[in-house]
Amino acid sequence: MNTYSALIIDDEIESIQLIELYLKKYCKEITTHYFANNIKDGIELFLVHKPNLLFLDIDLKNGENSFDLVNNYDLSQSEIIFITSHSEFAINVINNNENISGYILKPLKVADLLNAVTKSYKKMDVKNGKRNTPNKDNFNYIPIPSINKVDLIRPDEILYCAAEGKYTMFYTSDNRIITSSRNLGEYQDLLDPNVFFRIHHKYLVNTHLIKQLSKADGYFCELINGTSLPISKRRQESFNKFIKIKF
Repeated sequence: MNTYSALIIDDEIESIQLIELYLKKYCKEITTHYFANNIKDGIELFLVHKPNLLFLDIDLKNGENSFDLVNNYDLSQSEIIFITSHSEFAINVINNNENISGYILKPLKVADLLNAVTKSYKKMDVKNGKRNTPNKDNFNYIPIPSINKVDLIRPDEILYCAAEGKYTMFYTSDNRIITSSRNLGEYQDLLDPNVFFRIHHKYLVNTHLIKQLSKADGYFCELINGTSLPISKRRQESFNKFIKIKF
């Protein structure tokens, strides 16, 4: 398992404690945490420890601003996740720094944090030359937000995902069906591309849980629970290459 370090800079101790709580509970690969409630101490910690992830508030007390760190130091080997109450900074910040993995507005929601952290893992893999070999340990949980709650499931529990308009339905190996308020394309970006394959505009499947393939009356894959899903004609060739078979 890859391990990472994180620096949290926020002038509110409650925010630091909440971020740390979520990281310890859901992001166990982040094994080292540093904290600062002002920019001066935060810069000193950054220069000494060079953490992989930076969780930054923007405006701090006494007129301090985290852009003093972002604009004046080499952050090319770190990923930045802003967690702030200030939405007016979003466009300029996101457009002007390629090391930004997330811009989250307070109050902090665990699904937003996990999405940003997952994105940062993938970007760090690219920086480290692992573009085509994502580490599945980086994907401990996938957050699935609905109107009133956030479900957290492990990728290896997912049989397949199905698009339903702007929603996504998750079908799991323990027979749960979970509805997400986000579209299928977002989850295709989050899930390991060496495991999950878009066999159809409607379906994204866990290829580790396919039991058999059939070409009777079309091209179908049957999953371990007996569900049979169609593989679209235009994706058949790329699917065969993906799982390294020939018909």
